[in-house]
Amino acid sequence: MREKSKSVLWTVFACYVLVLVLLLFGRTQHAGHPYNLLPLKTIRDYFAVLGRDDPVGISLRPYALINFVGNLLAFLPLGLFFPLLFSRQRSFGCFLLTVTAAICLIEVLQFASRRGALDIDDLLLNLPGAVLGWLCWKVAGIRKQKSKDENI
Repeated sequence: MREKSKSVLWTVFACYVLVLVLLLFGRTQHAGHPYNLLPLKTIRDYFAVLGRDDPVGISLRPYALINFVGNLLAFLPLGLFFPLLFSRQRSFGCFLLTVTAAICLIEVLQFASRRGALDIDDLLLNLPGAVLGWLCWKVAGIRKQKSKDENI
């Protein structure tokens, strides 16, 4: 990758990380230490809210939808940035291990700082989002390579 495009990529990555940190830790502190260690509990709650037709359910729909989709999409760029910036992240196993560790670290830091909740469902939603980003990187790389091969 050319030096200038690598610099631009690092700058965009730094901006993404800054926005992610603000989204994940920019909230006010919680009085207690909220946590959920039951897989799919929060996800089921989101779907329960989305299925309700009463005024309370309708008023909570945007919150549930934003949280569900936001957790999926928030880490999608990581799946693109990591393999572009770090050659070891081009191995799916290494990428999966790194992203899983990063998400777990974020959850623990949110819990410890009381700037969010430790929720196993965040891992279950963030991880597929990151994997989707990695797959997009992989497919784009395959297409790029095929078009190079066809031009030879």
